[in-house]
Amino acid sequence: MIGFDATAPASNTCFQDREEPPPDKAMKKAYDSTIDEAVAAGYRIARHCGAIRKQRWMGLFFLPVAFLLFYLLPPYSTDVKLIMATLMTLVVAAAHLLSIGPLVRHNIRKTLVKAFGTADPIPAEYELTDDALVFRKLGQELRLSWQSVVRVDDSPQSLDVYTEPTGLAMIPKRIFTDDDELNEWREFIEQRMGRER
Repeated sequence: MIGFDATAPASNTCFQDREEPPPDKAMKKAYDSTIDEAVAAGYRIARHCGAIRKQRWMGLFFLPVAFLLFYLLPPYSTDVKLIMATLMTLVVAAAHLLSIGPLVRHNIRKTLVKAFGTADPIPAEYELTDDALVFRKLGQELRLSWQSVVRVDDSPQSLDVYTEPTGLAMIPKRIFTDDDELNEWREFIEQRMGRER
C-alpha cells in the first residue's frame, strides 16, 4: 500500500556519489492487497507525516480545562478536590493517549472501505523500473521517481520505501517467493534512490 501528503511541496533533493545501477531492468509483482495492509499503511503514513503526534498534543491542551471542571464541580474540601481533580485529569490524559491509535485506525479503515467499495482483498501491483517505483490499484497508477526516494527500511511485514516530503510505500514481504527475491528488490531500490532522471 502507498500514500502521500498531497499538500506538501515537491522536493528537488538528490543524493550524489551513488554507484551507477545496471542497465534497464524491470521487476513486477501482482498480489491481493488486504484492507488490513491498507490500514497499516495509512496509519504509518499519518505517523510519518506527524498527524498522530499533532492529535495527541491537541488533546492534551484540554487537560487544564478538565482539571478545572473536576476541581470546581464536586462539593468537597479543597484538599479532596485537588486530589480528585489531579487523579481524574491523569485518567483523562491516559485515556486520550491510549485511544488515539485505535481511533485513527478505525477512521482510516472506514474511509478506505468507503473509497474501495469493499473490505475484501483488491488486486494490486508493484513494479520497479529503471525510472520509478510504480504502484497500481483499482485502475490507477502512481509513479514515484527514484529522485524522490530517500530511505529504504525493513519492517517485520514489509519493505518500506520513504519518499520526500512525507510519502511511504509499503511493499508486503509476503509477495516475495524467498529472501533472495526480497534482497534483489531492496538492492534494486537502493541503487537507484536519489537518482535524477
